[in-house]
Amino acid sequence: MKIEITARNFRLGAKTQEYVEDELNRLEKLYDGIIDCQVILEKIKNDNIAEIILRVYKKNLVTKDTTDEMFKSIDGAAEKMRRRLKKYKQKLTDYDHETLE
Repeated sequence: MKIEITARNFRLGAKTQEYVEDELNRLEKLYDGIIDCQVILEKIKNDNIAEIILRVYKKNLVTKDTTDEMFKSIDGAAEKMRRRLKKYKQKLTDYDHETLE
């Protein structure tokens, strides 16, 4: 999986980059059909925004979370993406079973 990380209005440190990559590797273990991933980290005044865009087969999955700390925002966006991926994966398996019957 190709990962692209963009930092807006701040410098991305090595620790934050490592943390993001670890979270995304966990997502890849959940569903191996991820083509590529884009992460946008942004600081606006007191808000820290993390947005994850995953490109999977014929679809883009997008999640966003805003908190007062960057790591909390990354965790929140990753957790939302886990739920979306599970739902997407379930839809794919349900669709496959329907066509086989």
